[in-house]
Amino acid sequence: MKLDQSVFVGAPDWVEWVSTDFDGEAWFHEIKPSAPNDRIWIVAKGGRIKFAGVFDATNWQNSLIRRNAEEVSK
Repeated sequence: MKLDQSVFVGAPDWVEWVSTDFDGEAWFHEIKPSAPNDRIWIVAKGGRIKFAGVFDATNWQNSLIRRNAEEVSK
């Protein structure tokens, strides 16, 4: 399963970004994380919480998506 706007449904209000790591584990982010290193996205500060589910890790370095409030509210 690939990340899309549906992952934001029911997410806390502070969540603005979501990404997957090399192993497909997905993470919510309060602020935009830095470019990924060899296995994970780098988070300097801000909320980060793992959520249930594993997603497609293919091309995980480009998995970062931003919440689109209009799509999520549909």
